[in-house]
Amino acid sequence: MRVATLNLWWDAEERRERHRIAGRLVEALDVDVLLVQEIPSGSLAETIDVIVAESSLSLASLTPDVGAARNAVLSRLPSSELPPVRFTVPESPFDQFAACASVTTLSGRPLLLVSVHLVWGGLLEHRRTLQASALDAAVSRILDDPHAPAVLGGDCNTTPSSSTVRYLTGLEPFEGRTSQWTDAFAKSGLGTGVTSSGANRWARMTAERHGFLDPAGIPDRRIDFLFVRGYAHARPFAPLRCFSVSPDMVGSLVPSSCFPPSDHDMVVADLWDPPHAEIPGS
Repeated sequence: MRVATLNLWWDAEERRERHRIAGRLVEALDVDVLLVQEIPSGSLAETIDVIVAESSLSLASLTPDVGAARNAVLSRLPSSELPPVRFTVPESPFDQFAACASVTTLSGRPLLLVSVHLVWGGLLEHRRTLQASALDAAVSRILDDPHAPAVLGGDCNTTPSSSTVRYLTGLEPFEGRTSQWTDAFAKSGLGTGVTSSGANRWARMTAERHGFLDPAGIPDRRIDFLFVRGYAHARPFAPLRCFSVSPDMVGSLVPSSCFPPSDHDMVVADLWDPPHAEIPGS
C-alpha cells in the first residue's frame, strides 16, 4: 500500500498548474492515499478538485473552513469520513483540525488516516509537542485498541531530532504521556528524505518572503513525516520503504512539469499489506 503526504502550499502562485502537477505526480507514483495540508480557504476549484481531476483519487475527508488552511485525505481505496480532530493549542489565533478517514486496504484491513499541519515557528516546539500529544490521545480514543493501525502524516514544521518527533516515536515522554509511532523514513528511508530545500524554487520564494537575505542558502531539512501507529516492524503496515520526491524527480516523473507542485517535497511510504494467509502464525 502506498501512502503519501504533501503540503500543497496555500500561495496563489501558479496554483492551478502546480496542483495539476501534483495530481499527475500521484498517478505516476501509483499512490493509494494522499494526505494534504495547507488547502486555502474557499473554493476547492484550484486545489483538491484539480488533483482529483488529474488522478484516480477522491476526496475522503476535509477539515472545516474556519479561516485557517485546511487539511484533507484523498484516497482511491474505499473510504469513510470520520469527524475531524481539533488540536488547537493555547494562544493560537485560529482553530486547527486534523482530517481523519478510515480506508479499507486491498487485503481488507481497516486503516485510520490522519492529515495534520503542526504550528509553525522556531520558538514553538512546546506547542507542537502539545499538538502531537493531543493527536495521539485522539487516535487512541477513536480506535480504542492499542494495536489498531493508523497513519499520521503531514507538515510537522520540525525536524527528526525535535522533542515533538521524539515524543511521537516513544523516545521522550511529554507531560506524563508517552506514545509509540514509527517514523517511516527512519525505519526504511531511501536517499536524504529532505522535504524543504533551497533546490525548490517555491521554497526559495517562501524564504524571501520571510526575510532571508540569501534564500539559496536555506538549509536542507526533513520536516514532513509519515508515522505508523505502534510497533510496526514485521506487522501489517510496517514501512517497507520511504522517500521524498525532489524537484528533479518531479521533472522525470511528470515530464511536462516546469516546476514542483509545492514549496515542500512530497513524502511517499510503501506499507506492508499482505494477504491474511501470509502473516506468520495466522
